[in-house]
Amino acid sequence: MKAPLLKCCNQIATERMVRYDVGMSQPKTAAYYDALASLYDQATANGAWTPNGVLNTVIDGMNGELSSALDLGCGTGQTIEVVRNRWPQVRVTGVDFSARMIEQAKVKLPDVHFVEADLAEYLRQTDGVYDLVVAIGALEFVPDLPEAILDIGRRVSESGSVVFTYEPRIAGLPGQAEQTNTSQGSSLEMGEITTFRWDPSVVDNALASAGLIKRESRLFVSYHRAALPVVYMLHCCSRRQADQPSRTSP
Repeated sequence: MKAPLLKCCNQIATERMVRYDVGMSQPKTAAYYDALASLYDQATANGAWTPNGVLNTVIDGMNGELSSALDLGCGTGQTIEVVRNRWPQVRVTGVDFSARMIEQAKVKLPDVHFVEADLAEYLRQTDGVYDLVVAIGALEFVPDLPEAILDIGRRVSESGSVVFTYEPRIAGLPGQAEQTNTSQGSSLEMGEITTFRWDPSVVDNALASAGLIKRESRLFVSYHRAALPVVYMLHCCSRRQADQPSRTSP
């Protein structure tokens, strides 16, 4: 899954794709990304989709090695490529609800372990723990973000980190002041997609409940939808007490 231009997945060498037959909270959104899959990498190229560039900057400053990572809403594998550029040997599990996005990812990342599942259901039904959990351009499709953050907190090792984005509610910004928005794809085949937004205070409370501490935050334009900017908030969080105060970058 990945924002209205979405993202992807990777993990340990395995030749079979694991599928979790779960009830998806967003079947229409999954169908939207199935229809977009073959065009997704082209549509997000040349600066049209910025979050993975921001992620690259953030993780470039992270110290230490990782043995495992979980990519939630992995799409066509773009985010995993960023993570692997920083930690080439890391074993990554990628989760996405779009089978066709995963098919595109498998071409680029043949050694990846893929899980076709709704990410919220996957978090509830599994108990793996990882050194890094990333969710870039995915959590805006989860109807209950605070619950998802609590579940993500249970998947992070004691010395691990979480990097995720969400769409904050911003009063006065056209298209981003409402808590929910449903839009139509560019064709009938693509269908519709529903986005959920949250007040930053609600997200902060969920992070505190999950035992996660913000180390760095960035507010930025991720892409444009119907000629309007779509703003993301990125948080880089840790279970350990930060050595220095958290930072917020423009």
